[in-house]
Amino acid sequence: MTTSAMAELESVLAAAAANDKSDRIPVWRDRVAAFGSDAVEAVGPWVGDPDKALFRFANRVIKKGADTGGPAREHAVATLMAIGRTEIPDENRRDLELVLGEMNVAKMPRPGGS
Repeated sequence: MTTSAMAELESVLAAAAANDKSDRIPVWRDRVAAFGSDAVEAVGPWVGDPDKALFRFANRVIKKGADTGGPAREHAVATLMAIGRTEIPDENRRDLELVLGEMNVAKMPRPGGS
């Protein structure tokens, strides 16, 4: 990723994070996800955020990034599966299971599992 593309991604992420949570997914998801695997990597830290709205947004960005297929999908699935192996609140786990189901990923990981 070029320096200017990285700056643009960081700018879009900052705007998405500052936006009202009710608008975050419909307004910002596709703009962030357009950065593909770089977007998946960039929103990864958001899944640990106590703000469940940021967790949901990160899940949706990761899923949308996977829609491009190939390595981006593999990276997205691996990222979501890794999240599922951590301790996360039940509400976030249900959201994660929903997203993985929408991606046709059959096995939902559990903390400590592989």
